[in-house]
Amino acid sequence: MITHQIKKKEVGIGIGIFIIDPRDEKFLIGKRKDDLFGLPGGWLEKYESFEDTASRELFEETGLLLDKNKFIHIITLNCLYLESDYHSLSIVMYTEINDDERDQIYNKEPSKCKGWFWTDIEKCKENKERLFYPLRTMLDELPDLKDVKYLKKMSERNIL
Repeated sequence: MITHQIKKKEVGIGIGIFIIDPRDEKFLIGKRKDDLFGLPGGWLEKYESFEDTASRELFEETGLLLDKNKFIHIITLNCLYLESDYHSLSIVMYTEINDDERDQIYNKEPSKCKGWFWTDIEKCKENKERLFYPLRTMLDELPDLKDVKYLKKMSERNIL
């Protein structure tokens, strides 16, 4: 079951962020209150850029404050989950962090998130049924996605 704040006839625009630690080639994932695992992120607010939303949501959820210019848009997903009357556009962003930034991460929203963990793409594929729907959609739409190196290539393709 997907929980969301979208009115029945609206399509939400969500931002999900792949926060990559290049040292161990893992990314940050959170266990949500509905027991599904998802990327840090949230809803785009009126007049916000994708990068502004990514920076704001990352800080609100993890305490990590990154400049908006560190985020790169890598893919947009049209997420339709009719069984739960869910429809969103999911804007997926990419950023890399260093050791100092990694050490700043903590769970700022324990009422929404049970904790943050580092994982890899293969582990997500093995546990796909436990992923938040937009992340599941991304794995389905990108069958060649095997590791974070693939995400890095996507980000390099999208740099202007």
